[in-house]
Amino acid sequence: MVFTSAPGAEAWMRAVEEQGLLRSVVGRFRSGAMVAAAVGPITAKPLEHRGVTTLQPERGRLGALVRTLVAHYEHADTVALSTVAGRLQIRSRVAVLDGRVLPSHRAGSRSCGSSRPPRATS
Repeated sequence: MVFTSAPGAEAWMRAVEEQGLLRSVVGRFRSGAMVAAAVGPITAKPLEHRGVTTLQPERGRLGALVRTLVAHYEHADTVALSTVAGRLQIRSRVAVLDGRVLPSHRAGSRSCGSSRPPRATS
């Protein structure tokens, strides 16, 4: 879970409490089955108040938070998620969705699967 505001983190945690799931959710965070990432210490406070340790970037900016998450998951062997499209496994260099390797490109700004720019159509 990624939290970018303290009110959002508080509202999410309250919803968890109202559903009677606090112990279960906190247990998943503590076991590493779930990761809580917060953009900064103020955002993290509602989580940490309930015993959830958070990943936080050194600088309280969204880009820094994304880099912190990427660095965290680069060190994990495989992260697996169930999605509506199938099981998604995220590895340090590749993602696999329902048994299919997803194309990736290091440049990030180019479209996946081709290094050529798109052709104009008439």
